[in-house]
Amino acid sequence: MGDYAAALVFFEKVLEIHQKSLPSDHPDLVLSYKNTGESYRSVGNYEMALSYYEKALEIHKKSLPSNHSILAGHYNNIAIAHHFMGNDVMALSYLNEALEICRQSLPSDHPDLARYYSSIAAVHGSLGNYTMALSYNEKTLTIRQKFLPSNHPNLALNYNNIARAHHSLGKYAMALSYLKKALEIMEISFSNRHPLLARAYSNMAATLEKFGRHDEAVGYAIQAAEIVRSSLERDHAETKAYENQLHKLQQSMSLL
Repeated sequence: MGDYAAALVFFEKVLEIHQKSLPSDHPDLVLSYKNTGESYRSVGNYEMALSYYEKALEIHKKSLPSNHSILAGHYNNIAIAHHFMGNDVMALSYLNEALEICRQSLPSDHPDLARYYSSIAAVHGSLGNYTMALSYNEKTLTIRQKFLPSNHPNLALNYNNIARAHHSLGKYAMALSYLKKALEIMEISFSNRHPLLARAYSNMAATLEKFGRHDEAVGYAIQAAEIVRSSLERDHAETKAYENQLHKLQQSMSLL
């Protein structure tokens, strides 16, 4: 968390300098707004992130054609901020705009399309459209498997997302299979304090619970909680979610 906070301070200082020395619609401001937005997103302040993403988009909309691929990137960032704020209908709207631009200018297996498919899958998952989430996650995987080595971290994230969709559809055996693939890569490629590893452990805990494997589920939930305690603030949404999951699993164990 300290690194994210330090990055935010740095990018805010850079932005302040640019705002004082450049016209309000100068292209260099776009990068500063985007970096500041990314930093706010990293510390969990999605409202501020959205504000800066919108400022970046506003500048580029004045100077770029409406179907320019750079605008698709801005729409994607805005959509992600809306998603984390719980505004999933808005998020899906922006993501569809981004996807439409990319489909016009990119081949059907272009890696950039995989990024948008992945984001759309996440939003559909939040809206409870788990079949759609699974479909878009599988589209993402199909593209990435063409370009990435079999042990690439992005494939691990994809496996994790597919597992979540299967879990939500009640297909727990399929979920467990994909989670094992994800963790096989993550535990080698990621640091043992990586937040995305915590997410995979949390998903594994939830899936193992469905099989009645409570001891193993608690073990994974403990690992997830320990990671976020060391990398995120206590009031961060993910910290609260993993702590709550662990508490519920431990309560269930005490009743057995």
